[in-house]
Amino acid sequence: MPQSESRYDFLSVVLHWLAASAIFAQLATAWFMHGTQPDAPNRELYFSLHLIIGTISFLLIVFWTG
Repeated sequence: MPQSESRYDFLSVVLHWLAASAIFAQLATAWFMHGTQPDAPNRELYFSLHLIIGTISFLLIVFWTG
């Protein structure tokens, strides 16, 4: 049986999985922040991490689809 060609190039596959991982990380940090107390010492760290991951995922998706 002949091998079929890959439908997507390597860069598209890598960007897809990076964007998917970033979105899952977004959901994980949001879920974790929702369960913490408002005065928790690391809450601002998780909020900043959530914003950074969101910005990176946005840029990845724009670059990937643009």
